[in-house]
Amino acid sequence: GRSVTGWEMRGPTMTSAFSKGGDKALFHFAWSNAGSYTRLVVAEAAIDAMSIATIEGTRSDTLYVSTGGGLGPLTMSEIRRLSRGVQEIGTATDANAPGDRYACLIADLADVPAVRIRPAATDWNAQLMNG
Repeated sequence: GRSVTGWEMRGPTMTSAFSKGGDKALFHFAWSNAGSYTRLVVAEAAIDAMSIATIEGTRSDTLYVSTGGGLGPLTMSEIRRLSRGVQEIGTATDANAPGDRYACLIADLADVPAVRIRPAATDWNAQLMNG
C-alpha cells in the first residue's frame, strides 16, 4: 500500500494550503482498483481530477491524479513512474497560458504520447459546475 505523505486543503476563502513538513507527491483517483491502467490523466488540483473523472464517466482504464499545483522532485518522479505502465497521458490542466505551459512540462515527463485535454471553462471543476 501507499503511505500518506501530506495533505492539501482548498476552500472558498483560500487558494490552497499543504501540510507543513509534508512531501507533495500525487493525489490518485480511479473508478477501478484493478491497478492495470492504460491511461493516466494529470490535473492540477484534486477537485479537478475528480471533476474530469465525473465528466468522462466511469472509465476503468484511467488513473486520475493531481499535482497540487506543483512539480517538485517527488511529484515528477511519480508521474514518470506511473506513465511507464500506460499507453497515453492526458494533461488536464487549467485553460489558460500557465495551464498550457504546465501541460507541456507534464507531457515532457512521460515517454508515452501526451494529449492536451483542455477544459472549456477555466478549469475542470468550473466546467462540471457549469454543466
